Amino acid sequence: MAVVGSDPRAAEQILADDRAHVIHPWSVNADAAPIPVAGGEGCYFWDYEGKRYLDFASQLINLS
Repeated sequence: MAVVGSDPRAAEQILADDRAHVIHPWSVNADAAPIPVAGGEGCYFWDYEGKRYLDFASQLINLS
């Protein structure tokens, strides 16, 4: 797994870009709280603070 240093400014910019340019049809946009993803490998991804997540949703498209 790649190590990503904490970069709150990068995460803030990603969230600002998301609000400005992405429409989230499955939620009310004002309440959307996306996770700024810094990287991923296999079934895991991590944010800019180094918190690691298990991606349970990655196969939803394939299973539809």
